[in-house]
Amino acid sequence: MIGASEVIDVHTTEDVMEMAEKRTTWVSGIIHRALGILKPGDVVSMEGKPYIVAPGCYKVARLFGVSIKYGGKVPQKVIGQDDLGVYYFYVHGATVSLPNGIDAVDVIGNCSSRDKFFAMVRGEWRPQSEVDELDIMQKCVTNCDRKGIVKLLGLENFTWDDLQKFAKITMQQCQSFSFKKPAAPEKAATQQQSPALQQAVRTSSPLGTAPPKTETAPVASGSSGPTGQVQQEEKSRKQVALEHIEAWRGKHDVTLVSAIKTLTGGKSTLGQLTDDELEGIITKCVQDSGS
Repeated sequence: MIGASEVIDVHTTEDVMEMAEKRTTWVSGIIHRALGILKPGDVVSMEGKPYIVAPGCYKVARLFGVSIKYGGKVPQKVIGQDDLGVYYFYVHGATVSLPNGIDAVDVIGNCSSRDKFFAMVRGEWRPQSEVDELDIMQKCVTNCDRKGIVKLLGLENFTWDDLQKFAKITMQQCQSFSFKKPAAPEKAATQQQSPALQQAVRTSSPLGTAPPKTETAPVASGSSGPTGQVQQEEKSRKQVALEHIEAWRGKHDVTLVSAIKTLTGGKSTLGQLTDDELEGIITKCVQDSGS
């Protein structure tokens, strides 16, 4: 097998065939070992296809000693215009290589203020003023790194079967994302959901977990028992919403504040939300999971 320090001199067609045969084994070994160290949290289902998120890519890169060298110190901002108006995007270039001094790829990463994760809520575009520009710039760098690692190591077209074989990971274990606009009003969509999903929405608990226990808070002298219980229920509802937001943003390189703004259309804290808005966040997170 061709290793980090092994180089084959190529002079004839037979030499080329020998090199190709050895490198086929080498490439297959890389894919096997790369997928083998992944955990369910390193992969998401993006519109039904497996997608290694940035933390998973960096994990694989460290395994193989991948080097990333940027063409410029900072991403470059470009202004554009489309049917919706003026927008911007950042671009960043890098050379990503293995320590053998042979294998390297040049890549360009980008991220636009039209990125659906940052700029779309419930299938509708947000105003550009509500899109955090620092998130766009950071995602540009992350996209550049991820693209280079995936391209260099041949991880562009792996399947759920590959993940099952090498990492024992199934699609059902991974969080799912879809940016398609709902085809029906929220109530109708809820009626079409699976029993497990409907139960998760009704109990305001993440799928696969037990509903949060509602304990009666200690009641101060002069106050009524029901009032203390209502306050405790409200706290539990906010906590459950926060758990869903944490899970939703966990696969993306964004801050908690940015995730809340994206899900609520501009608000920055859960304390600003009504009960209906909290339920709306929980429902959106569950629906986006694709479960």
